[in-house]
Amino acid sequence: MLKPTGDNVLIKKITEEKTESGIVLPDNAPINAIQKGTIAAMGPGKEEAGVIPAVDFKVGDTVLYAQYSPQEVKDDGETYQLMKFGDIVAVVA
Repeated sequence: MLKPTGDNVLIKKITEEKTESGIVLPDNAPINAIQKGTIAAMGPGKEEAGVIPAVDFKVGDTVLYAQYSPQEVKDDGETYQLMKFGDIVAVVA
């Protein structure tokens, strides 16, 4: 498993979703500007003025992130999205 450094986070993209009525929406459905994934690993954070800022998410959380922000990386046959903490826009409660 890759281990991100600094303020980077590794996300496993959720490739299909179900609507409330149970219809499965595949990954190739109309493209949205926001994507959904699960945090697989994260770095310790980036120190600013001697302090590492707190983040509101942790490994295992489902999050929303901007579609064009991540870099795609592959490890052990799995595809992940690698991005900065700041590219995560929301945690799904």
